[in-house]
Amino acid sequence: MNALRRFAFAMLAASGFAGAGWAQSAPAPLGQSATPPRQTARPAGTLKATPPPRGSQVLTLNQERFFNDSEFGKRVLAEIKTRSSALAAENHRIESELADEEKALTESRKTMTPAEFRPLADAFDAKVVGIRKAQAEKAAALKKWSESEQQRFVDIAYPELLNIANDLGAAVILDQRYTIVTSAGIDVTGFAIQQVNKAIGDGGPAPKE
Repeated sequence: MNALRRFAFAMLAASGFAGAGWAQSAPAPLGQSATPPRQTARPAGTLKATPPPRGSQVLTLNQERFFNDSEFGKRVLAEIKTRSSALAAENHRIESELADEEKALTESRKTMTPAEFRPLADAFDAKVVGIRKAQAEKAAALKKWSESEQQRFVDIAYPELLNIANDLGAAVILDQRYTIVTSAGIDVTGFAIQQVNKAIGDGGPAPKE
């Protein structure tokens, strides 16, 4: 009955996704696919809520902070944490129940002939495979929902960033994470968060997958 061991391994992997990397994911640069970003701590008070002065042709934006510190991003990350924790707890409960069932089946084998035991063992293995598939689908649905919400944020935020660039007379907004050296005076992250919060708040919950 190796199916139970395969179930435990698969659910451990699923729990790892649900509780770690994707729960902290942020939108990729506009026009690119989402990937788990580097995690960086933000010292208190580093985000400016006032815009840089007009005249700079180049502005910078930390997209990770832009998403994570926005009301929209905070809602998404909280939802991911809640749902991934529930999924991990469910996986643990199921694994424990299946382990008890496997133990009981192993004990009953002592009083059965191989012909009597084989159908029961096959049925148990099939049950484990079915449960593993169902739980993996739940993890995949959460990942899909996370990605779709991040993309929805990018779609909504783009016009706000364009407005900021136009209002400040900037020709371009660069992702701060991909610049070598930059001045704090052209960092528009805090102001962009303030503006997108005013425009969309937490974005409201999108339909769950």
